[in-house]
Amino acid sequence: MRRQFSINSGFTLIEVLAAIAVMIIVGGIIGSIFISSLRGATKATTLTTVRQNGDFAIAQMEKTLRNAQSLTTPASCTTTQTVQSITVANFDGTSTTFACANGNITSNGNALMDIAAVTTATTAVTNPACSFTCTQASATDYPTINIAFGLTQIGSPSFFEQRASIDFKSTVVLRNTASR
Repeated sequence: MRRQFSINSGFTLIEVLAAIAVMIIVGGIIGSIFISSLRGATKATTLTTVRQNGDFAIAQMEKTLRNAQSLTTPASCTTTQTVQSITVANFDGTSTTFACANGNITSNGNALMDIAAVTTATTAVTNPACSFTCTQASATDYPTINIAFGLTQIGSPSFFEQRASIDFKSTVVLRNTASR
């Protein structure tokens, strides 16, 4: 006697729908991981750009102030003063003025930061946070300049990961001043 087996090949509708549901869930998880990593990279790039601009500005100001011959404006720091600009006389007979104006830090009227060279997130100084504080314990001590400013990228990005704002602070002692 021969038996005939009936073999049904194929999938039922329930099996197909279950497989599609599993693929959608796995695809959603993989997609969210991918988007999160892209957002993290964007945030890191934006923060790096803002930090590089701020570090460059601080380094240039520190170098110029540290090697200045004398402090011109403000004339005296025996009374602590917080100002929006500071001027020093250099040994080569020129003077350098650092100022917080129009969303930028300027050196003798020129932008200290090369904003045009920044491609991923341009930066601007947050003016309320930009200041120079001059202190001097006595007329025979070296003047100390505290530099403080905040940087943020220009524009109003709609995504959180495209926003970056960093505060910068530094203290410089004018070591070559003639008042000593």
